[in-house]
Formats: sequence, C-alpha cells, structure tokens
Amino acid sequence: MDNVVNIMFKGSRREYYHNPLELPFAISYHAVVEMEKGENMGVITQRNLSVSAD
Repeated sequence: MDNVVNIMFKGSRREYYHNPLELPFAISYHAVVEMEKGENMGVITQRNLSVSAD
C-alpha cells in the first residue's frame, strides 16, 4: 500500500500524489510539484490516504 496525498491547485483542480518517503505533510501545507508544463504550487487537502494495488 502506498501513502498518498491529495493536493488542490489553482482553479479547484485536484491531483493525487504518492508520498513514498512518507514526508510529514499536514492539511493546509503548501506543496510544490513538478508537472509536464513546469512546477505548480498547491495546498494539501487530504493526507495519509492508503490505496492498494488491486
């Protein structure tokens, strides 16, 4: 199972990201992620989500 965080970006766009290092994110922390078109900053809206590989 992977540790996943949900990040909300400008325009109410949300993405899920794997957190394999289990960094200590908290709700409302800002995070910068690298995407296809550069870097984006968003806000953590959910953390420690567990998903199985089913």
